[in-house]
Amino acid sequence: MRRGALTASLAVLALAMVAPFVIVALNAVKSKRDYTANGPFSLPEGLSSRRSPTSGSGSTSGRSCSTARSSAAASPCSRCCCRC
Repeated sequence: MRRGALTASLAVLALAMVAPFVIVALNAVKSKRDYTANGPFSLPEGLSSRRSPTSGSGSTSGRSCSTARSSAAASPCSRCCCRC
């Protein structure tokens, strides 16, 4: 009986440790619309391998990063990370 309880508690602990990684993996393949509509804990409706527009090629509104950084009219975000 004692060995069964130990095995069961270790199985529960293992599931608790793996659960965050499963959630991250599922959220990695969700579309932005699916994540917004259903939240982080739902299963994805479909698989998405496309990158979001904010993490795309690194340009801002068609300008290159160097242009965005040197422009006086550029937003503070585009000057530091070029992902706005």
